[in-house]
Amino acid sequence: MADGTYLPVGALVGVDTKHNVFHHSTLENPDVFDGFRFEKLRKEANGDSKFQAVSTANDHLVFGLGTQACPGRFFAIHEAKVIMARFLKFYDFKLSDSPPGHPMREAAGVLTVVDPTAKFWFRERI
Repeated sequence: MADGTYLPVGALVGVDTKHNVFHHSTLENPDVFDGFRFEKLRKEANGDSKFQAVSTANDHLVFGLGTQACPGRFFAIHEAKVIMARFLKFYDFKLSDSPPGHPMREAAGVLTVVDPTAKFWFRERI
């Protein structure tokens, strides 16, 4: 590497994506949940092709970046949307009891860790 760091063949390299997403983010208030954050950003000038779920960028490394970006990301997002649409169409759901704190209490990289003590109520719609 340019700084003299040597990586032997077969070395595994990890990236601290949590630090990148939450501490060096170009997003306003990245620690605060905003369900419409990316919709608002897409409405800004030249934002229609940015901020899509399948987009890759230096501050959105969910699917990697550049030539190493996940080629299956389009299929993965499509499947997630189908599952969510079916879930919203066929089930009613809510938190049974509000746990102390927030049920999505911490992040592991770019993934949110759900509080394992949170209980949800589900009912199939008839």
